[in-house]
Amino acid sequence: MRLAREVPEVLEKLDSGEVSLSSVATLQQFFRAEKKSGKSYAPAEKLDLVTQIEGQSREETQRKLAEISPASVILKERARVLTPTQTEIKFVADEEMMALIAEMKALMNEPSPSYAQILTFALHLALGEKKLTPQRRPYIPIETLRATARRSENRCALVSPSNGQRCESTQGLQVEHIRPFAKGGTDDPDNLTLLCPAHQRIQAIQECGAEKMERHFTFGHDAVFELRDNGLAPSPV
Repeated sequence: MRLAREVPEVLEKLDSGEVSLSSVATLQQFFRAEKKSGKSYAPAEKLDLVTQIEGQSREETQRKLAEISPASVILKERARVLTPTQTEIKFVADEEMMALIAEMKALMNEPSPSYAQILTFALHLALGEKKLTPQRRPYIPIETLRATARRSENRCALVSPSNGQRCESTQGLQVEHIRPFAKGGTDDPDNLTLLCPAHQRIQAIQECGAEKMERHFTFGHDAVFELRDNGLAPSPV
């Protein structure tokens, strides 16, 4: 890693867990983009930025670097053909669009839809080609969903009981019931939380049993205990 050669302290911070490898990689990409635009950083300045991203996730690091130099993270829209039937599309989504995507995701009867699935569903709706299917449970108002996301700071809310660390995931988040809806839980805001896909699966397996849920997920009973033993999942209640 070139950054580690220029700033040796990076290796010490990686070993101690003060910074994550994904955050350091993001920072290295930032320096590379800045150099292309004609701006260079002295080793001391690089160390200062390394210190600033201590304890931060990759997404938090990206936001901090965007504040320092927005031009370094702005991407041009691009479409690239991958296969005869697939095209990769890249563009920058602003806060309004991400909020709309979150709302559309809440309306879909999918556990963890991809961005491609969400946009495809939204486009079909806009063209009048799809109708929203009835919810299996009472509809949760959008404002309640937003309030739950704000309360959790748009981050998985699970805190490991073994080490007190909170999950850092901000991807594929979904509002879930703390007390399951099927077991009498309500849609009251105090009974709602935000979970990442991995912890949604763990919660479902703990509530419904590994055998019942294995056919729905890519990992089962053994993986739950492996995650739990490593402090990444709560012990079953």
